[in-house]
Amino acid sequence: MPAAGPDEAVAGRSTEPSPARERQSFVRHELRAPLAVMYPALELLLSGQAGPLTSKQREYLDALERSVRRLDGAIASASATGWFDCAAGPLSCEELDAAALVREYAAARERLGERVPGLSIGAGLPPVWTDRWRLLQVLDALVDNAATHAGPKAAVTLEVAAACAAAVEFTVRDDGPGIASDELASVTEFGYVGERGRGRERPGLGLGLWVAGELVAQMGGEMWLVSGSGGGLAATISLPAAAADLPAR
Repeated sequence: MPAAGPDEAVAGRSTEPSPARERQSFVRHELRAPLAVMYPALELLLSGQAGPLTSKQREYLDALERSVRRLDGAIASASATGWFDCAAGPLSCEELDAAALVREYAAARERLGERVPGLSIGAGLPPVWTDRWRLLQVLDALVDNAATHAGPKAAVTLEVAAACAAAVEFTVRDDGPGIASDELASVTEFGYVGERGRGRERPGLGLGLWVAGELVAQMGGEMWLVSGSGGGLAATISLPAAAADLPAR
């Protein structure tokens, strides 16, 4: 896959979408098309415009409406996390300036009206050798996860630091309630929805952190989570630094 610019990778809204994004758009459209019929039909029935409802009929329709909304939320969650196209296409690695990349990433989110993390960029960063599109997709997943679960008033920070000469670490840190220790090992598993997620109106599918972990592994990196004893969560990914003797690309 050709390397995408930051604006494209952050939101998947380029004027010339990649085949991967075209597939995501097609699947999303096909799944949501029936919902476009269900919603107005349900509203018509529940409003009584098609005739009066018995209490039992209203109970059934209310249950059906909740199920339709849950399906709509599940489709949105699957699309946003990249579930439809998690492993599509070969890696397209290149040598990247980590500091410049995260600055461009934050600026792109701001232009799109999305939650913008504070930035903390360490000194002496080596270039990172990775797939730009996949890295930005991972950062999106981690920032969105922090913003969703930590709450709108929580501080969310994206930190970049040189772990050593051979690796660069990207950490998304929030000061929200954190994750219980007995859940911490499970939140990156496929389909896991934690206690906080189940309390939301649209609990999602438990895919965001799992997809992020899969993408990081494809890039030859590692991902781990640390929850503070007093709250807050830090999600860190470590990616290989570009070797000094890599051939020009």
